[in-house]
Amino acid sequence: MEWLASLKQRFSPDTDSGLDELIYGERDHKTPVFQRINGHQLVFSLEWHWLASREDRPAIRRACRESDGAYGALISGRGVDGDESEHAVEHVLGVPAKHKKLKRCVSAAAVVSNLYDTAVIVVPLGDQYWLLALSRGTPIVGKDMVGSATTLRPVVQELLSAYPEFQCVGDLTFWRDVVKTETPVTEASIDELFSRERVTKAPALSRYEHNWTSSWLRIAAVIVPLLMLGLYQQEIRSAARAYFTDAEQRELQARWDQQVQRHNQQIVDAYNDIAANHPVDNWILRLAVTIDQLRLEARGWGLESLSCGAQLPYCTATWRNQGVGTFDGLQRAMGRAGRLDFTNPLEVTQSIELSNHQTMQFTHSDLAAAIARIPNEHEFKLRHISVLQAISSIPGVSAGVELDRRQSVGGTIQPPAGTIQREPILEGFTYGDWSLAGEGLRLLVGSMQKLDASVFFGRSMKIEFRRDSAGIYTARWEIRGNYIVKSS
Repeated sequence: MEWLASLKQRFSPDTDSGLDELIYGERDHKTPVFQRINGHQLVFSLEWHWLASREDRPAIRRACRESDGAYGALISGRGVDGDESEHAVEHVLGVPAKHKKLKRCVSAAAVVSNLYDTAVIVVPLGDQYWLLALSRGTPIVGKDMVGSATTLRPVVQELLSAYPEFQCVGDLTFWRDVVKTETPVTEASIDELFSRERVTKAPALSRYEHNWTSSWLRIAAVIVPLLMLGLYQQEIRSAARAYFTDAEQRELQARWDQQVQRHNQQIVDAYNDIAANHPVDNWILRLAVTIDQLRLEARGWGLESLSCGAQLPYCTATWRNQGVGTFDGLQRAMGRAGRLDFTNPLEVTQSIELSNHQTMQFTHSDLAAAIARIPNEHEFKLRHISVLQAISSIPGVSAGVELDRRQSVGGTIQPPAGTIQREPILEGFTYGDWSLAGEGLRLLVGSMQKLDASVFFGRSMKIEFRRDSAGIYTARWEIRGNYIVKSS
């Protein structure tokens, strides 16, 4: 389940507000939305925070402080592959931001988390939509939100691009504009999700702000012995002040260490996600071995297309009946290459396993060296975009590179005053999309050999085969992927 850790890091904002305020400035809070459904007050759009365990009191106290709220919903997800041990279960706390006084109120996300495992839910809420993304029954931090269809659509598309296996749930009108027609969508409405029985059984938000006595216990542990020794009031004040100054400094150092670890892990996970299909030269080599297993014609069937998707260990071939083919005949001729699925009398799809499929994983030390080799903006345009331009000058080949809509991974962070830099901070990077299209398999392989494998990574490829009236085949191909550049 490595995708899960990668996905959560990718979509999880940092939660240490003490550092956020020191480094990034004042926090912008989400606005919770309240709606009464089936006799109960439900709250949508909470601010969610990760916890190490259900008893992670420092993190819970910090979550209330960061969200400027006093009430919350604590959710424990489902373990990895059925493992319900404490270390395998995710725990989160959802807090309605800037709300200190709440009567009995139920978290909408807490109700829905009992219904679905790993899903994206989008349902109408008044004149807007409510979006909730779940991972193993746990809300993904930052993905419990209310907004317009225009606002939520790119968020959903980004989620599905990161992990296409999300279950899509909710309003069919919204989903029709987001997913492909063949993607299954489970229809659900607000009334169906929040039936009277479900909201009645759901626990109300709990009050957390004033549940902590550890600070007072620490005060007593310092002051009481001093009083017993008969020290003067000024000495008591000085000793208490010194104690809590040291404690605050230790807590600040711990929060900074955690901030650096999350920052580094976010960069490692993002890079591994981009490089999961190997650098483009290795990926194309494995695809070439896969294509070698196919024939253009087999017992009355013609190979129409071959599609290879992101991070999938197989490609999908589509066979078109030329008028005299039978499913049995194609099974006998090509069954050894992979499983055949009958679609209709004129079409059959086949799953063909990629040879030597193995995702690439970089460690922290590997990644530090890899990022050091990434070109800067000027080098990228000079050495790499120029190569794409040269390739596209070949008749029948076109190239595309997206420069305006890039995504950044990892920002510049500076340690707060008084903290020690114990672990090196990984340098961030940006990534965007590139594509190549052309005719002829030789041009495909030749073009890939010109690209720098440390900059260009493959994501998907589609080849369409065409047969003219003389029985001659031509291949039209398109390949897409990501490129990486140093952050400006």
